[in-house]
Amino acid sequence: MPWRQALLHIAIPGSIIGMLQLFTLLSPIQILLTKWVKLGCQLLIRYIVLLFVPIGVGIMKYSPQIIANLGPLVISCLVRTLIVLVVVGYSAHYFQRQRRIVSKPDEAEEGK
Repeated sequence: MPWRQALLHIAIPGSIIGMLQLFTLLSPIQILLTKWVKLGCQLLIRYIVLLFVPIGVGIMKYSPQIIANLGPLVISCLVRTLIVLVVVGYSAHYFQRQRRIVSKPDEAEEGK
């Protein structure tokens, strides 16, 4: 178990923790400069197809179980997709709602 998982006592895969850490270092804090990681990112993007080989092999290996449980898998994927769409929609609506601009008067006040 990676030390970050042990320290935080969370059951999140190390790859997800690493991506969150990279995002934090690149975006808000800007400790890492984009030019420092650009070459490595270009290399990974060039060979990204190879990263999907294990997934394809796993799907071929377990295809009988996947076919046997196709109904519940499709339903659960649809339900989860709908839940994500609703949550993202409401969150975007909440964060993007119209707010008054302090420096401009209301339209009702302008007519007076």
